Amino acid sequence: MTRLGTSGLRSRELARQFLAVAFAGLRPLWRVRWLLLTMLVSVLGGAIVPIVAGWGGWGFGAYLAFGLCWWFAGPVAYFWPRSAILFVAIFTGTAAAVNFWGRTAAGWHGAGDWTVFWGIWAFLMGFSLPALVLGGLVGWSNRVFAERLRRLRGGGN
Repeated sequence: MTRLGTSGLRSRELARQFLAVAFAGLRPLWRVRWLLLTMLVSVLGGAIVPIVAGWGGWGFGAYLAFGLCWWFAGPVAYFWPRSAILFVAIFTGTAAAVNFWGRTAAGWHGAGDWTVFWGIWAFLMGFSLPALVLGGLVGWSNRVFAERLRRLRGGGN
C-alpha cells in the first residue's frame, strides 16, 4: 500500500475512535434529555416574553409579560414540582436579560444600570411565584392521589 493509503486508514481509525469517545461522553446527556429540553424551552420562552410584551404597545405589555410568566410557572410546577423553581428562574431571568438588553440597545433612561435588570427579574419572579406554588401543590397532590389509587387498585385484585 502507498503511504497515502496507510495515512488515510490511520485517519479513519482516529475518526472512529473520536466518534466513539464523543458518543460515550454524550450518553449521560440522553438520560437528562427532558431536563435539557425543558431548560431550552425556558430560555427560548423567556426570550420571547419581552418581544411579545413589546408588541402590546398600548401600555399592557408589562401585564402581558407578567401573565406569560405566570402561565409558564403553573404547568412547569405541575409537571416538574421538584425543579420548577429552576425552570421559572431561567425563564424569568432570560426575559429580564432580553428586556434589559433591549432597553440598553434603545438607549432608554437608566438602561446601563444593573438594578434595572434585577428589578425586572424580581417583578417577573414575584408574579410567577403564586402560580409556581399553586402548580407545585396541585402537582404533588395529584402524584400522591395517583399513588394511593394505584395501591387501592393493586390491593383489591
